[in-house]
Amino acid sequence: MVVKNTTLRKLLIFPAGWLLFIHILSAQAGFVPGYVVNNNGDSVYCELLNWGPEESSMDYIYKVPVKDSLIRVTPYNVAAFGTMDGKKFMRAKTFVETSGTRIYRVADTARGLQWEERFIFLRVLTEGKSATLYYFFDEGKNLFYFKMDTTTLIPLIYKKYSIEPTPYVSEGYIINNTFRDQLAYYLSCGDLPAKAGTLDYSTRSLMAYFRAYFECKGDPYQEYVRISRGRFHLRGVLIGDYSTLRIEDGTMAYYSYPPDLNPGAGLEAEYAFAYNREKWALFLEGNFHHFTATDASYSLGTTVPESRVVYSSIEVPAGVSYSLILNSNNRFFLKAGVAPEFILKNAYLSFEVNNPANKYSLTPTTGLVFGAGYRYRFLSLEVRFRSKKNISRNIYLHESTLTMYSLRLAFSFF
Repeated sequence: MVVKNTTLRKLLIFPAGWLLFIHILSAQAGFVPGYVVNNNGDSVYCELLNWGPEESSMDYIYKVPVKDSLIRVTPYNVAAFGTMDGKKFMRAKTFVETSGTRIYRVADTARGLQWEERFIFLRVLTEGKSATLYYFFDEGKNLFYFKMDTTTLIPLIYKKYSIEPTPYVSEGYIINNTFRDQLAYYLSCGDLPAKAGTLDYSTRSLMAYFRAYFECKGDPYQEYVRISRGRFHLRGVLIGDYSTLRIEDGTMAYYSYPPDLNPGAGLEAEYAFAYNREKWALFLEGNFHHFTATDASYSLGTTVPESRVVYSSIEVPAGVSYSLILNSNNRFFLKAGVAPEFILKNAYLSFEVNNPANKYSLTPTTGLVFGAGYRYRFLSLEVRFRSKKNISRNIYLHESTLTMYSLRLAFSFF
């Protein structure tokens, strides 16, 4: 599709800089093959990108491969569109509920709902001969609609009010569940009306009800949503630690151990939430770290007995990760978490190596970890920084600073 009118072009095409920002930082799962149907009813095969929240039907752009220009999908230039991975959207002129959710008292609900008529895109969830279920999400609103073969488009009414006599101080909730009565009336078959009273206003619950209705009626139907339950990953990790250590000796002087590079290993478990294309995940790790240094330089320059530190620990970071998805195989990710550790028995600090009695145990710490990396399919490479550790807190007047940076190469088992 080529837009020749200059004014219309400005309305439909984003500024180049903004589009580049969207493409790099908010690309979600990347462009996917699909189609748009223009106002003349012609289908145009293209590549589509949702640059907004995953649920949104109003934040799509598309490009025709041979032209490479980016065009926004709006109700003014597109009648319908869909992706080859199963999503289907249609334009509709309907009413969107716009009233607020905060009220001062129960009597405020008597004002009723407020509706605004507009053109929107509805995502088709379940489509049958006798009924179809639709979903709309934009600007924080998630609304469901349905249509029977004998009716026009009908909003499924749900509203949750927060009673706040004082701003931001809630005294309870009132919920308008009219959608249950609507479904019991319009989609009545067998014992379904009784089950309508327990429905949630959610994709999973409503699709299940429509599925039961079609099966009860013996009508064929098509579902356009695959509800994911999230994904679990287990990874083995090879670690390279770059470590430095400084220890105060209580007299304004300090020991400075030379930097050292040591190998380590770990195991990482991650659960990626299905929401928003698995961009958010929780992780739990077990990592082995080791650092050995002997004969530190002494800041006063005087001769001191040879000293040695042997640091061995199992670190157990837990936290959250966020991905910037380029496409199905490539993503950048950021991690942050809390990392308690367990010092192993062979770890110690000695300021007189030749004196067996001069051997101190090390103190375990709980710090923070921050990481950034790149993942390609089953492989990932991450740079990680830890907050500084004081591993000699139990030694009188000997504060220490252990700084450790890591390079982590991970391989997914599944």
